[in-house]
Amino acid sequence: MVGLRRLRATGRSRFGQVVATLPLLTLPLAVMQSVFDLSGLDSSSPLYLVSDLAWPLSMLLTLVGVTVLFAGVLKGWEQFVPLFCGRGLPVALVLGALFGDAALFWSFPLHTALGWALLGYVVYRAAPRTLSAAALAS
Repeated sequence: MVGLRRLRATGRSRFGQVVATLPLLTLPLAVMQSVFDLSGLDSSSPLYLVSDLAWPLSMLLTLVGVTVLFAGVLKGWEQFVPLFCGRGLPVALVLGALFGDAALFWSFPLHTALGWALLGYVVYRAAPRTLSAAALAS
């Protein structure tokens, strides 16, 4: 997400920059909810409630993906990768409904890992042609 923001892949407008920044706030909170769940920490705490609410908000990646498409900074197949990242939950829910809980259980982490790996690759490839060396250093 930081890479997309630095590339200005969501455009140069104020809206594009806000859209690229929101997941930087919601994703860390969403990860914190997973830490609570995995560690068995108190799920009645206010911090858990905030992190639990942030989880669906982190799916704003779909909005980021649509904004990237309209901005036109990324080209070819690369412009669809942010949208792919934001589709993990809907895809998992559909697969779970069609094929049962096992499909839901394996499809979301697989889709998420593949999406974020591809996004990293896209940002890595796009940076030299989109940013100057000075911008990359900052």
